[in-house]
Amino acid sequence: KPEDAKAKAENAGASKEQMKGMLESIRAGQQVQHFSTMQSLIQSEPEEAKEHMLQTKAKKLNESYLEFYQMILQLPLYEAQVHQLQSDLEAAFVGHLKHFGAVVQAPELKHPKSVAKVMTKLGPYGELIWVLQQQPCYLAQLSMCIKDQLD
Repeated sequence: KPEDAKAKAENAGASKEQMKGMLESIRAGQQVQHFSTMQSLIQSEPEEAKEHMLQTKAKKLNESYLEFYQMILQLPLYEAQVHQLQSDLEAAFVGHLKHFGAVVQAPELKHPKSVAKVMTKLGPYGELIWVLQQQPCYLAQLSMCIKDQLD
């Protein structure tokens, strides 16, 4: 019956407002006088505030914190890999620069600005090295064309 459903909805709304008022009074310092009041407050507690739901949330949070903790413990391993890659790059880069003699001086790779400058210059050289390694036939034909044009 629509009237009964409407009446129940109004009672539920009024009951929630009444419970809200009681909770605010208790927070303000008023003591609960009757055991039945405490029971009704506990029974009207939202589902997400009940003990089993709080325990479930706490378990999920603990699991996620443990995952983060494990990731934090693994950070030194990742940092060691990064440091190794940095030192390998520096050794290879500086090692190849010595073949250019006094014309080119090695930049200081410890400073981020220097590394950024070096990395912007490495792109075109990487493409050149790839062409030199992968396209010897093309380069041979290109050199023949250039030689014919120079003659």
